[in-house]
Amino acid sequence: MIKKIFICAILCLLIATGSALSAKGEFCDLAEDILKKAATTFKTDKEQGIKLFLKAEEMCDTAKIKYNLGVVFYRYGNLDQAQMYLQQAVDKDGAKNAIWLNNLASVMLENNFDIRKTLETSQKAYNIDKNIFQTHDTLARAQFRAGNHIDALKTIHNAAIKWKNEKEIQKTRQSLFNRYTANCLTKIKNNNVDAGLLSLKKADFDEQVAITYCKVLSRLGKNDTALTAVMKYQKEFKNYSEFKSLKQIVMSTQIQQFYLAFKNGKDAVAVQRAKAFSEKYPDNMEAKKAYDELFTALIDDTIFRYRKVS
Repeated sequence: MIKKIFICAILCLLIATGSALSAKGEFCDLAEDILKKAATTFKTDKEQGIKLFLKAEEMCDTAKIKYNLGVVFYRYGNLDQAQMYLQQAVDKDGAKNAIWLNNLASVMLENNFDIRKTLETSQKAYNIDKNIFQTHDTLARAQFRAGNHIDALKTIHNAAIKWKNEKEIQKTRQSLFNRYTANCLTKIKNNNVDAGLLSLKKADFDEQVAITYCKVLSRLGKNDTALTAVMKYQKEFKNYSEFKSLKQIVMSTQIQQFYLAFKNGKDAVAVQRAKAFSEKYPDNMEAKKAYDELFTALIDDTIFRYRKVS
C-alpha cells in the first residue's frame, strides 16, 4: 500500500535535491551524486545500494536523505531500520509532510509498533492532508487496530465513496468490514446475540452490513423486526436492489411460520397473526393468500369438529 508512494518519493527526490542539499553542508553536492548512484545500484544490488545511501547521509545529514534511507530499508524488508530513519526524517522536517508522516504510520502498523503512537502519527498525516486517499487508508487501519472500530469503518467508508476507482482503498474497506462483520457473527454464534446484533446495527451505514443484519434477524426468527429494517434500508440504499429481493424472502419466511403454527395446533393464533400481517402489508398478495387459506382452514376445521360432536 505504501510501496507505490515510496518508489515515487525516491525518484522525485533525486531529481529535485540539488540546490536544496547544497545549502546544507560543504559535501552535499557530492552527497547528491552519491544518492543518484545509490538509487541506480539499489535496483540491481540492494545491499550495495543501501551502503551508498548511508554514505550519502554521512556526508550530508538532511531530512530528505534520511527519508530516502527509510524508503530503501522498507523496500529491503528491514522494518525496524525503515521506521527509525522515517522517524528521524519526520523529526528533522518538523512533522509537516503528510506523505512522510503517513508512510511512517503505515510502517509502524506493519511493524506492530505501539498503537497509541501509531494512531497519533496517522492522525497528524490525515489532519495535514485529507486530499490524498493514503492518509484516510492508514488512519482507518490504525483506528481499527486501536479498537476504535466504528470510527475506522466510517473513515474508510467515506474514503471508499470519494475514491471509487482506487483499488487499495476499496481493498482496505472490504477487509475492515469483513473483519468487523465476522466478529459480530462470532458473538451471535457464541450466544451473545444482543451484543452481536447491536454491533451490526452500529455499522449499518454500509449496505453489506445492513443486509447481514436483516438476514441474521430473520434467521433468529425476528421476522417482524427484520422486515421493518429491510424496508428502512430499502429507502436509504435506493440503488441497492438486494433489499427488494430480501424483503420478499423475509416475508415468505414469516408467512411459512403462520402455516407451521397452524399445523402445530396453534390455529387461532396463526390465523390472527396472518390477518395482522396481511393488513400491515396489503400489497403483498402472498400474505393475503395465506390469511385466506388459513382462515378457510380454521372455519372448515371448526365445522368438521362441530359436526363430529353433533
